[in-house]
Amino acid sequence: MTGFLRPLLVAVLSLVALPAPAQPTRWAMVGEWNISYYPATGGCLAYTLWDRTAMFIGFDTREGLRALDVTLLDERWKSIEPGVVYPVGVRFGRRPAWTLDMTGVVMDGAPGLNILVNAERDKAQQLLAEFRRELRMTWTYDGTELGRFPLHGSRRAFDAVLECQRHHDRLIALFP
Repeated sequence: MTGFLRPLLVAVLSLVALPAPAQPTRWAMVGEWNISYYPATGGCLAYTLWDRTAMFIGFDTREGLRALDVTLLDERWKSIEPGVVYPVGVRFGRRPAWTLDMTGVVMDGAPGLNILVNAERDKAQQLLAEFRRELRMTWTYDGTELGRFPLHGSRRAFDAVLECQRHHDRLIALFP
C-alpha cells in the first residue's frame, strides 16, 4: 500500500503547492490613486477608478525597454476588439488633443484600450508632463466622448510611481 500512496500523495501535494500568479504589491495610496508594483509587467503603475472607467498609468519593463503604459478599462465598451488598433484622442485641460494609437484589450473581463510608449522619447515625456500638470483629461474616439476625468493629485501620484519604480529597479539590479 505504501508504494501506491507515495505517488498519490506527491501528485496531490504538487497540485496544492502550485505557485500563485504574482499579485500586485501596493506601494502607496495617494488620494484616489493606488500605486502598486505589478510583477507581470515589471513596473509600477498608478490606478484609479472614476464611476465605471478604470485607468492605469506607469511603467512596463517586460521587453527590456522602459515603456510608459497607459490603460483605460470600461465594462460598457463592449465593441472594443482585442488586438485592434484604435486612434483615440486625449486632451489634458485646454491643451491641444493628442491622438494615440491604442490597442484593444480585455483585462479581468473588462474591455479597454492600452498603449506602450518608449518612456525615453519626447512623446512620453510630454504626455506625462501634461498628465501631471492638468486638472482634467477628456478621452474621445471617432467623435464620441469616452469620458471626462479629474486629475486631482496626479502629480503626487506619479511622483509615487517614480519612487516605486526606482525602488524596484534597484531591487532587480541587486537580485537579477
